[in-house]
Amino acid sequence: MNIIKFLLGAVRYDYRDEFITDLTGGNVHGTACEPGAGTRTVVDTDTPKKCSISGGKLNMAPHTTPAYGDPGFWINEAITRAAGLMLKGQVNISNVTPLSYFGFHQDKTGVPTNTSIRFGYSLLGSYELTVVQPSLYSISNSTDYELLLALRSTGAYYFIKDSGIWKLFWIRATSNTSTFYAGIGTYNATLTSDYLRIPSERWLPIPLASDGMSNASVSDGLGHNEQTGLGSGGSGLSYTDDGTWTVAAGKAVNTPTEGGELLTDGGLEAWTSATNLTSWSETISGTSTVNQETVTIHGGSNACRLDIDASNNNAGITQSGTIIGNWYLLSAWVKAASGTPVIKFGYSDGIGVNLTLDTTYTQRVVTSRATNTSVFFWRSSAASNSLYIDDISVKPLTLSSLFSSLSLSTQDVVASADLAVVAGTQAGMVICLDSAATPANFLLIYHNGVNLILEKCVAGTYTTLISAAATYSANAKAVIHKDGTEVRAYYNDVLIGTVQTVSDAGIIDNKLHGIFSTYSGNTIDNFNVYARGNQYQYSNIDRY
Repeated sequence: MNIIKFLLGAVRYDYRDEFITDLTGGNVHGTACEPGAGTRTVVDTDTPKKCSISGGKLNMAPHTTPAYGDPGFWINEAITRAAGLMLKGQVNISNVTPLSYFGFHQDKTGVPTNTSIRFGYSLLGSYELTVVQPSLYSISNSTDYELLLALRSTGAYYFIKDSGIWKLFWIRATSNTSTFYAGIGTYNATLTSDYLRIPSERWLPIPLASDGMSNASVSDGLGHNEQTGLGSGGSGLSYTDDGTWTVAAGKAVNTPTEGGELLTDGGLEAWTSATNLTSWSETISGTSTVNQETVTIHGGSNACRLDIDASNNNAGITQSGTIIGNWYLLSAWVKAASGTPVIKFGYSDGIGVNLTLDTTYTQRVVTSRATNTSVFFWRSSAASNSLYIDDISVKPLTLSSLFSSLSLSTQDVVASADLAVVAGTQAGMVICLDSAATPANFLLIYHNGVNLILEKCVAGTYTTLISAAATYSANAKAVIHKDGTEVRAYYNDVLIGTVQTVSDAGIIDNKLHGIFSTYSGNTIDNFNVYARGNQYQYSNIDRY
């Protein structure tokens, strides 16, 4: 094996240890890395010592009293951060439940607080700035894994070689610590390592697409940190869409195509009596009432006033409609007599949003994909207050106008975008889209101001895979990983839901990936797509 290792001699290294000469426990610390350069530092406080070298491997065994980073093995010389600096190594852990760390360490003791890869509980994750990042990759006991960290000026790219394929499994844009140490630390794990290397050459992956949104038609390559030099790329790609997408203040904005009005008497003009809307149904409880309003109106001659009783009961108006599966835009002009009450605005199948009102007429909008034959409704629970509604509209949105996509070279991607979303509407990404003009099969990841949602659409039929609370933060990043049939969704560096299996033939091999928005008030920025690596896009890593 060591003869094979020396075939790498054409590559120069800043530090390199192939663990050539056998050394018993207690005799590794302070020795030279082989073939070098570098000197070894070992933290090993147990008796007998648990860190040794034999058979061309570094060996670590659990301590009698487990402690983080004890045993630990580090290249003694301090390393200075540089974009493209790589740490490459191999590990094999007989029991992946205890925690182990591979990467960069602040002071060679304890748990690393800089850029590192964390093994634990059958999952591979990242560990950075003392924060455990989301679990990212499933691993197995007693299996050889090669790992590579490629540092950015801030953050890093994380790679793993599994079953002969190098895969990108995480991208971070935080941590800019300038000086640290490279190595391996464990907590109560049996671990071996075949090598540790820091090549002299610098390298970073190039995105398939990168867009800082300076142009609505063509990607500009400015969506990621490496906008020039090493790691730059992803520009000059043309989007395909319905022409509804524009750029404003460096962010993508979509104004989807709307269909015809679906409501009858959306202006609330026709009343059979002062308490009975001709084309609407009233819903009340307690002493709340629904009343015709002729003074406080937005347009026309009439509006609807909901007078809510002191018991905090409800009053609302509803209208039936067939809206299975499509995307719709609902809007209404609403106001409160006083205070800041809340009105529920949406569909009877629970799709909607609570909107806080003010004392002047304001247009409020909800967009959603209705899940069944439903009833549109507007309902309030604001004690001792009068709420006014006027000029209600429900229109279908043309599906193709919700997307702007790029034709890329692979179906397996790590895609991300920064989202600013008006509550009750949706913005995110579409991947594995079959057709820009007539979309019928695709994966959607989006935020609606409350939840992060992952859906698949197969032959026009939607299935919700994940819908989970994800605390909204303006311009936070949503990320989707597709790795064969495995799909993961993240928001603001948190794994949302669980790993999903998507094996539908209409989806998994499609190579159109892009952005998605249902409302002109949403914005999308810094859209990036990297290859996951399943088609050997990162095989060049083997040369290091």
